[in-house]
Amino acid sequence: MSEAADRLRCITELEHAVANGFLSQSTVVAQGDDASGRPTIQVSWVRVPAEERAHEWRCAVDLRFASHMVERYAWLDAVDRLHVRTHLCDGAWRAVDRPLSITRR
Repeated sequence: MSEAADRLRCITELEHAVANGFLSQSTVVAQGDDASGRPTIQVSWVRVPAEERAHEWRCAVDLRFASHMVERYAWLDAVDRLHVRTHLCDGAWRAVDRPLSITRR
């Protein structure tokens, strides 16, 4: 497999893992490179609150990877890649689910 195809396969694996971690009918996942050429994955969705009177929230998570990290990921076996994807999704969820500190004035 060529280096470019291998990189695309790895980013696609990570993209699918993150998309599955943020299940919502409104989930949109996009991949690309940022201005510096680093691979990026952006996940956006609408978070519907449990309470009827609460407002919906538009949420987004941007994940940027150093190219060498994608190369290291490519060298892992299937079990280790699964571990990385699980850890990545857990970290993204923790970042999103942190309590918001809203100050009322």
